Amino acid sequence: SSKIELNFQTPTDSNLYDYYRIAILDPSLNVLSRNFVGKDTTLFAGAQNTGTYYVGIEKSAYYKDDEYEVKVSTTPGNAGIELEPNNNTNNATLLENEWLTGQLSSNSDFDYYKINVNESGTITIVFEPETKSSLYDYFYVAIRDSGGQILSRIKTGDDQSVRAYVENAGTYYATVQKADYSNNNNYSISKTFIAGQDYREIEKNNNKDIATSISLGEFYTGQISTNEDIDFYSFEVSEISKIELNFNTPTDSNLYDYYRIAILDPSLNVLSRNFV
Repeated sequence: SSKIELNFQTPTDSNLYDYYRIAILDPSLNVLSRNFVGKDTTLFAGAQNTGTYYVGIEKSAYYKDDEYEVKVSTTPGNAGIELEPNNNTNNATLLENEWLTGQLSSNSDFDYYKINVNESGTITIVFEPETKSSLYDYFYVAIRDSGGQILSRIKTGDDQSVRAYVENAGTYYATVQKADYSNNNNYSISKTFIAGQDYREIEKNNNKDIATSISLGEFYTGQISTNEDIDFYSFEVSEISKIELNFNTPTDSNLYDYYRIAILDPSLNVLSRNFV
């Protein structure tokens, strides 16, 4: 196996107009890496098998007839890059304790990374796109269980982390896909794992039967990862009591209500509720 590096240089230097569509292709002409550019760029891809690989260059949204330069180099091994195709759990790229470079080569590209966990603890995925934006969300980055259930997810165009607490040993996945806008530039992704108890919600916890059990007097961290997500937490009351729920969120808005929070009795009757 080898790491392929494609250096593409053009006299045009445009962040606004894409003149070229460049790609690294495997022997069957499957796209391993691709970008739409108007300036110098570098692509990486992993060659898992021997054979003849290809570089494809063609017109993109705009046309330029300037001469360009292209250079290809290979390095033995494929450490540090995603291995395409990795669009499902069966061909996911193994994510260990090192940074990997990946890319969404098309709007439909879906990158899966495999995470092996030997005990309960907290998975943290650190995501850093090459092109950063606080205005445009280019990527969904998620942690999923072996069945594809989203445990935690963010939508971002900038450096960000996503975390999930897992109770059981097994195989989990980090996924990257297109969000609101397209971005074909490289991104970097890494993971850390800290064993032991953490005060975080445990997905899936969208009804009372699978609610996350919490200890009284402790803050727990949770997240509404999708528009359909509902988080249930359970706790025991041994005598007639006053229940106090403290809810903290990084959003600070008096105009928009992002959350509906409630205290429910054992029959799920609403005892107290607010929109905040």
